[in-house]
Amino acid sequence: MPFLSPDFKEKLREYHLNLLKGRGTVGGSRRSARTGRSLELADFRSYSPGDELKRVDFKAYARLKKLFVKVYEEEEEGNFVILLDRSLSLNFGEPSKFFLSQKVASIIAFLSLNKREKVLFFPLPQNNEKPVYLNHINHYLYFEKHLSHLFPEGKFPSLSEFKYLLESIPFRGGVYFLTDLFLPSEFTSYWGLLKLHSLAFTVIAIQSYEELEPPEIGEVNLRDLEEDDKLSFYFQKESIQLYKERYNHYFLKRADEIIKAGGKCFFLNNQDNEDALFYRLLKEEVIS
Repeated sequence: MPFLSPDFKEKLREYHLNLLKGRGTVGGSRRSARTGRSLELADFRSYSPGDELKRVDFKAYARLKKLFVKVYEEEEEGNFVILLDRSLSLNFGEPSKFFLSQKVASIIAFLSLNKREKVLFFPLPQNNEKPVYLNHINHYLYFEKHLSHLFPEGKFPSLSEFKYLLESIPFRGGVYFLTDLFLPSEFTSYWGLLKLHSLAFTVIAIQSYEELEPPEIGEVNLRDLEEDDKLSFYFQKESIQLYKERYNHYFLKRADEIIKAGGKCFFLNNQDNEDALFYRLLKEEVIS
């Protein structure tokens, strides 16, 4: 299932080419949290199809019977992680918040791979799935196919599970965290963990227009998709205004906590088309 139209992909390619002309460069342009421009060995990561064989550490393979690739410091510039929240609360809206998340992840991956940047993709919860490592634009179609087979299920990982995931990331770069911000009660600790691991992070908060502007006045039945709790109440005009105030207060508070932890927070809703998404991401410097 293609998340980006052919015309839109061409626009992203043109944007990339114009960027290269302006900067006079052919490599990745963004910086990771770890600095350095030498060819000193910085880290290792698991081998992925498409990696150059000359980077494989065969001594490590002889000991561990597993392929690892050497990563050098200057190569860490342009390494990015996409964390995609696929807990059940994303299965809301028309189109769903999860579909919007998939589209935004596709834009980030396609643009990054065109710029010769590397992308590590984690769906959350993982449900025994391995992360997807992308290091060439030819990997994009595989990524899109993998993404199309994902759907909202389960709960967002616990704090200990999230910590374990961060420790498994083989480099220190930038993180895009796509979520609707309906996280477990200790959510503020998640931002602290990202900061602790020296990860420069941007939270892309996914909202639905139906949540921002509830369409009904009258009896409404709500159901928590993750906990299966149910609640019924009657919406009057005044009730909707109070709901909006509380809703905005909740998300502004979350955004403030993210910024205080050293991250960035940006909001998108499911009524934005491809062009609107791209230009809003550019305007807010979520992508460059």
